[in-house]
Amino acid sequence: MKPGQQINPLVQPLILGYQERAQKQNQEFQALQAHSKKLAVEYQKVVQQNHENEIVKKVGCPEQDLDALEEEARVYKLVGMVLVPQTLEEARSNVNSRLEFLGKGM
Repeated sequence: MKPGQQINPLVQPLILGYQERAQKQNQEFQALQAHSKKLAVEYQKVVQQNHENEIVKKVGCPEQDLDALEEEARVYKLVGMVLVPQTLEEARSNVNSRLEFLGKGM
């Protein structure tokens, strides 16, 4: 369209309709993008939590699994900035249930 050229009055409502539809679709797309980013962040948190629990289960060295520890082994749970004693059975149960829960979420 050349500068100063008039839009045909019969076409103008069509153009406005297309512009409104394009704006609405753009807003919907932006909302979906925001939701997608939120889901990606949540998924990353679940993956990280799963990884942390796998590390806890391996007790820092692959050949010594939490399940392989002797019953009298001392186990501690970090609560805030304090290490709290925990029974080995509690630790195993907690880690296994968290891994199972996180596995379902992924």
